[in-house]
Amino acid sequence: MKKLLSLLTVMAFVLPMMAVGTASDPYLNITKYATIDEAGATVDGMQSIYEYTQQGGGYWLTLSNYGLMKTDATQNWFENTMTDSDTDTQYTNAWTATDIFPGPSAYFGDNAAYSVKYKQPTKTQTFYVTFCTQVKQYAYHRSNASYYIFKMEIYECEQNVDGSITEGTTPIQTLTNQNIGTEVMTSDELDPEKIYKIVIYNSYSYLYEIAFKTPGEFDGEIVPPVAYDATEVEVEHVTMSWSACPGAKSYTLRTYPAPLKGLIYREKFSNFTAGSALPNYTNLDDYTDNTGWTGVDIEGADGGILIKNNGLVVTPVEGIRIPGHLRQYTLKFKAKPADGVESGELLVSMGSYSQAFEISGDEKYYTFLIERPFPDYLDNNQAFFTFKNTYWYNPNDGGEEEDHRVIMTDFKLYYGDYSEGASTKYVTPAWDEDTTYVRNITDITFSFTTDVTGITHFNGYDYWSYDVKSVYFGGLESDWSNRIDYSLSPWPEYLEDDDAPIVNPIVGDVNGDGEVNSVDVTILYNFLLNGDTEGMTYGDQDGDGSITAVDITVVYNVLLGV
Repeated sequence: MKKLLSLLTVMAFVLPMMAVGTASDPYLNITKYATIDEAGATVDGMQSIYEYTQQGGGYWLTLSNYGLMKTDATQNWFENTMTDSDTDTQYTNAWTATDIFPGPSAYFGDNAAYSVKYKQPTKTQTFYVTFCTQVKQYAYHRSNASYYIFKMEIYECEQNVDGSITEGTTPIQTLTNQNIGTEVMTSDELDPEKIYKIVIYNSYSYLYEIAFKTPGEFDGEIVPPVAYDATEVEVEHVTMSWSACPGAKSYTLRTYPAPLKGLIYREKFSNFTAGSALPNYTNLDDYTDNTGWTGVDIEGADGGILIKNNGLVVTPVEGIRIPGHLRQYTLKFKAKPADGVESGELLVSMGSYSQAFEISGDEKYYTFLIERPFPDYLDNNQAFFTFKNTYWYNPNDGGEEEDHRVIMTDFKLYYGDYSEGASTKYVTPAWDEDTTYVRNITDITFSFTTDVTGITHFNGYDYWSYDVKSVYFGGLESDWSNRIDYSLSPWPEYLEDDDAPIVNPIVGDVNGDGEVNSVDVTILYNFLLNGDTEGMTYGDQDGDGSITAVDITVVYNVLLGV
């Protein structure tokens, strides 16, 4: 018996997702601590260069200064101005655990304790962090002489829309120490919503460990925004907007070529009659449903066009439009051998793409999937196909001419992949090079212009889509929102495909994007809360004719696998 969830449980729906950080991150989110090792920042002879523990009412990430100095893995969130020739490494048993610092055994086991001593001139270790509320540096200061330096400076930074960091020029905190002996230098409280640059200056002192404190992960409800229709759509400008998500620190927007899929052009050759001979290079407008078709060595057949040996049929040179960004489109044509003919061959070509088809047996559809590299624009976004009967008889070769005539009775062109086994849903493109991401948006609206992106937004693209997700402190992100499509061009008017299989919507897929996730729950929740139908395609999940909390339960059960 399927488990049913109460409405109260559904309303508390949470689907957290930990963001994955990399060595290329411009700053280190303290809750992404595991990425330090994942990025390859390890040192021979060390068990780890970091520890992550809960102490003193918070979580602490501690790192070995020696381990950071010795690693050869590039980390954008860490800078080191010294080399081995600038430093001494001290083998010592005097370094012990203290305060929140676990001590050398956490990094080196029970056999060693390595620290870093800077020589003159003063050198630095610099860290870029966020979701951080305090910093501590554990060290041994050798002298109170003026050239023995042990200092910490903290700067506020700003993240730009392209993800880069703009550093502050004046420190908001400066800590210095001239006392001889072991010292834990502790900053004042920091704002977890900000990005900080932490600089440790040292000359002749021994650095042991540095620690960063975080209050923990965001513990509220992780929900995706609801994206709204694009406005102010112009050649080099478009404005996107979405609903606010409580607790989100920012939003990430992505925009990409719209995923088009559907039957866009069809010719049934319904006006041809058997035995009607047609002159070469004739215009076939009197026989076809669409204008512009031509042919050589052809004649009429009942409900189709007969292509003789070495004959040729050409689709309209103008009139079949292929959007510049469309990576896949599918040609399906129905054909059969002429009466009394065993088989024939048609070579189908479109520009540099071609495929030969053996036509034999009963009348059936043949499929030609074209997958284009990018960019690969067609002239004026127009496409035309040729159908060539490849059998050619040369009397000089001797023998009798064979009969390989072929009859074509239907021509269909689809946007997208309609080959056997392909998905019946149009989905977000998988080609990341076609996608533009904008991160760290703190507002609930964003405008693309050439001033912001440095590119012409509609250059080479006819149809676009966008979606957005919310980002929370602690490295958490929501699912992507519903997709919004926008364009300067009229949207394709897809034709009814009477030969297409009937496709039932996926259970739980409220917005019809081919996936079941928390976005579908959010759309139903917004409808029940305030009547908002934005993004809703299949709201009535239980088929009772109305949209209620039961429909949310249906989606939630799909997510739980029940």
